[in-house]
Amino acid sequence: MSLSDLPNELGERGIWWQVFGFAITGCISVAILQIWDGSDFWVYRSFEIAVKDLYWLFVLPLAGAIEGVRKLFEKASEIRAAQRAKIWQRGLNRGRKEALAEIRTRLQSPTIPKDPESGAIILTPEDVDALLGEGNYADE
Repeated sequence: MSLSDLPNELGERGIWWQVFGFAITGCISVAILQIWDGSDFWVYRSFEIAVKDLYWLFVLPLAGAIEGVRKLFEKASEIRAAQRAKIWQRGLNRGRKEALAEIRTRLQSPTIPKDPESGAIILTPEDVDALLGEGNYADE
C-alpha cells in the first residue's frame, strides 16, 4: 500500500468512527472517575480497575462495537438509497404509461389526418408539438 492510499484505506475501515467512539468513552470514563473518586462501592472499584489497569483489554472489543455501529448505519443508508431508486423508477414507469396512454388517445382523435391509401397517420410539426410537447423533436 502506498502512502497516498492510506487515508482512503483508513476511511473505509471507519477510523474516524473509532476515534469518535474512543473519545466519547474516554470523556465518560474520566467524568465517572472524577465524580465518584474515593468510593468503596464494588462497581466503582471494578470500573476503576478496568479503566486504569486493564484498559488495553477493552480496546479491541470497543473498536469492534464502534465498527459494528458504523456498518449498521452504512447498511441503513444503502437500504434508503435502494428505496429512493425504486420509488424513482416506479414514478418514471407510471409517467411513461400515462404519456403513452395520452399519445394513443390523441392519435386516435378524428382531427389527425390519415393517408387515404395506406391509412398511415400524417403528422405536421404542430401535431408533434401537441403530442410530445414543444421542442421534443429534431428539426434536422
